Amino acid sequence: MRALVDAQKSVLLVTNNNMALEHILNKFKETNDNFIKISSGSVAEESLRPHTTKELAKTADTLAKLSEIYNKVSLKGYQSTYIPSPNVTLRSSLTGFMYL
Repeated sequence: MRALVDAQKSVLLVTNNNMALEHILNKFKETNDNFIKISSGSVAEESLRPHTTKELAKTADTLAKLSEIYNKVSLKGYQSTYIPSPNVTLRSSLTGFMYL
């Protein structure tokens, strides 16, 4: 994941477990805070709250500004209960899907 982000690829990290997503994002945050957690913010760990879409939307007064914020970050994290496997799915626009 870091290699893809370092190569300036856009990465969507999807987990079926919010705790797993927050753990990965916290580890990532140790060296790079250029990410968004696609979340309402109400369940986010306090240290990740500024990176949630809910909080970032407060700084954008137009859809164009929100889109600009979203497109600047390389890593987007999302928790979904619809993933059929407990594996973490990593998607890159270049490499397709990989299972970790």
